[in-house]
Amino acid sequence: MRLYPLASLNFVSAIFYIFILFLFNKNSTKIICASYFEILIFSLLSEIFIRGRLCYVFFTIGMIPMISFLLPFERKYKAAYQFIGIFVAMLTFFLRLKGVVLFDAYDEIVSKYEFVVSSINLSITLLLLFLLSNIYAIEMDSAKMKFVFNSNHDQLTGLLNRQFIMRVVSRINHVGSGTYAVAVIDINDFCNVNDIYGHSAGDMVLRAFGACILEHIPSDFFAVRWSGEEFLLIMPDISEEKARSIVEEICDSFYSVGVDVEGNIVRITATAGIEVCDSLGNFEALVASEEEKIAAGKCDGKNCIVS
Repeated sequence: MRLYPLASLNFVSAIFYIFILFLFNKNSTKIICASYFEILIFSLLSEIFIRGRLCYVFFTIGMIPMISFLLPFERKYKAAYQFIGIFVAMLTFFLRLKGVVLFDAYDEIVSKYEFVVSSINLSITLLLLFLLSNIYAIEMDSAKMKFVFNSNHDQLTGLLNRQFIMRVVSRINHVGSGTYAVAVIDINDFCNVNDIYGHSAGDMVLRAFGACILEHIPSDFFAVRWSGEEFLLIMPDISEEKARSIVEEICDSFYSVGVDVEGNIVRITATAGIEVCDSLGNFEALVASEEEKIAAGKCDGKNCIVS
């Protein structure tokens, strides 16, 4: 198009980007901020050069929401950057209304390409906003799913947490009936692991036991970290023999595999209490009964299942 001022401006922009990539190659936030202000300045100068007829102001408008999305959540001055973008967009618009131009000799050739270039600039801006809105929606859905998961699950083991299972039990009692086997499993001598190897080793044991439970139960069972080193299973429509077999399999597998703590394979046993009931009506009393069975089992030597 032989628009040498615009060509020069593009050349300077290219050099600028090479410079900031070299200068801030390990700091993406500074690159984003520098690029944002370059786009504002580029759009403003481009519009002044050619009387605002190629709609570069669209780039400025598109970058105003983009800068807030691209910068880290905790980044300061986001609003200030956006207000600067709004000011530049309004300034560009008013300069166009006033007919301010630095190179009016190019009016004829600008008129020839005005529709094509303006359409391209508008399309690029709309595409960026479309992508931005959809990425934002996806991230919001992801954040919502993560929030729901974290509110329902124990952060250490990934099992369901106590608050969530109480809501599930309330729902079961309200809408349904059936036979349920409830098992409470307690890791034996867990305090010794913390005392000997430290609390990080204790966390490893809890995570390993949670993983072992998930590995050995079907998807319709409820596996819960009830408290500390105590775990709970709710198994619907199952006999006591089958429930006992599953709990034995979990405990035996956990002991046989062990947990690698600082190069030492630590083998840990567990004691469990099981009860089969026709409803989960007084659930906390039921769990307390299971805990009494565990206490009795530990008095009898641990590493056993009491039903």
